[in-house]
Amino acid sequence: EYFTKAEELGDDNCYLYLGFIYRNGDYVIPNISKAIEYFEKAGESGDSYGYFHLGRMFIGSQYVEIDYEKAISYFVKGADMGNEDCMCELGELYDDDSLEIFDPKKAIHWLTKATEKNANGSFSLLSRIYVFDKKFKNYKRALSILEEGLEKGRIELLSQTVKNMIMKRLTLLLMALAAAFSASAQSARLLPPQINKD
Repeated sequence: EYFTKAEELGDDNCYLYLGFIYRNGDYVIPNISKAIEYFEKAGESGDSYGYFHLGRMFIGSQYVEIDYEKAISYFVKGADMGNEDCMCELGELYDDDSLEIFDPKKAIHWLTKATEKNANGSFSLLSRIYVFDKKFKNYKRALSILEEGLEKGRIELLSQTVKNMIMKRLTLLLMALAAAFSASAQSARLLPPQINKD
């Protein structure tokens, strides 16, 4: 009731809350159409979380039919307003190889933007692409991202496991390179010296 009165008085801050109330059915009968309307009004009035919550509605089947394209369009609107949670959602969607929209290059784009805003979770998500994606696999880059996230206090416990895995793979790679170099040096010693005929 208070939020409805606030809306009547032109208070833009009430739109997001009205969206929650109608989506969740708090104190009213749930009304998804009204929830969408209020979340859109929130976004249009400058609250990027209106677009964030709209995007979330369209990737979960609890409220509306799943529509990834619609979700992406809302997340892009929010991300363009600087919302790092929208950026992370876009990164996760584009990194999901079970979806038709799978596009690791776009995932890297949005997650890089999110790490630039120091978004929680973005460092882990971005480093995961560089560890597991066949086309973009780059353990050194993944480790660098994780270290940056650790320095900024933005790495979750799960990422420590990923970091350990990367360190183990880097160690194995360095050992293999050292063995190859050693074998190369060993075989070079076995060859007769080159005689300079000049």
